[in-house]
Amino acid sequence: MTEASPNGPTGSDDDDPTGPIPSDDPAGDPIAPASDQSGPDPSHARSGRSNEFFLALAGIAATVVVGLAGGWLTYQASTRQIEAESDRAALSFNREQRKTAYTEYLNALFDVDGAEYDIRYQHNPSLSGPLDSKQLEDQYKAYIAAKDRLNRASSAVLLLASRDVADARAAISDDHGKRYFQIDDLMAAVRNGAPRQLITQRRLEINLASPDLEQRFGDAAQKDLGIAE
Repeated sequence: MTEASPNGPTGSDDDDPTGPIPSDDPAGDPIAPASDQSGPDPSHARSGRSNEFFLALAGIAATVVVGLAGGWLTYQASTRQIEAESDRAALSFNREQRKTAYTEYLNALFDVDGAEYDIRYQHNPSLSGPLDSKQLEDQYKAYIAAKDRLNRASSAVLLLASRDVADARAAISDDHGKRYFQIDDLMAAVRNGAPRQLITQRRLEINLASPDLEQRFGDAAQKDLGIAE
């Protein structure tokens, strides 16, 4: 039989039905769990600000792209309009140039035709009358001056004319080229004191211009200028 301790029961504190006595020391209190209301996570806040920045940047980029595309389309449209207006102006200017060149050519051609006619028929005196060499020399000088004007006008036509007009001009040039040598032979006979019969023969050998060739040029010029019937 176990003897009882004079100080009372000797059992452990675990046997005390009342459990441990809470301590008044705050340091001894149990650690409370962390509260869920401690505030937002800073990393989440930074992530939100980054998303907003990139969204704003994407919006700016889209606006710039749209603006550039719109500006390019406007530039292209303006360029095409300027080119079209330039083409129309150039076409109109070129047409006026051709019209002037053809007119000057025909005027010079008529002057040459008249000078050739005067040399061939020499109105005063007539073919049957006495030869007036001075008058013939004057007519020849007028012919050479008209021929020079025709050559200058012919050069302008050659630069600006359509193929049909250029071909008609070439035919006229060949025709008048042969006549030039016939007139030159006549003047050589006069200057060398050839008999009147030979001089008359040289004059009769001069063939006048073909009206068909000149009509061909006029028709081609009107067609090229868009005024043909």
